[in-house]
Amino acid sequence: MGKTAFTDGDKSQGIMGSKIFANFLHKWFGANGATGHRHTGLDEDGHAPLDFYTDTGAANAYAIPLDASLPQRIVGMPITLVVANTNTGASTLDDGFGAVDISKNYDQPLAAGDIKAGQISTVVWDGADYQMQGAAPAAAE
Repeated sequence: MGKTAFTDGDKSQGIMGSKIFANFLHKWFGANGATGHRHTGLDEDGHAPLDFYTDTGAANAYAIPLDASLPQRIVGMPITLVVANTNTGASTLDDGFGAVDISKNYDQPLAAGDIKAGQISTVVWDGADYQMQGAAPAAAE
């Protein structure tokens, strides 16, 4: 199920706008205004970008436990994590679906020190590997 597309109405043309029901709002904001929304990365109503994770892996082999309800990685899915160890070269992220490369600047492997212990990093699944966001620009060739 994809996300709901909302439309504006136009009374002058007899076009009805979208109706939003309380049950839909409770999925996002919870009862009595308290947030009840949980993130899973799925592209459907009631879901959104993933929560924050703490890395449990080693240097160059980072690991996080994705939400158990997520059936697979989703292209464009962002993950934010606090890294436990500084990397010493090319690195992977195991998100529960197996370890895959982390790249920078679209398709380059990480170099030593690109990720620092304690750093909060965001990576995005591109269908082949995780692309690190905010990586240093590529060296001039």
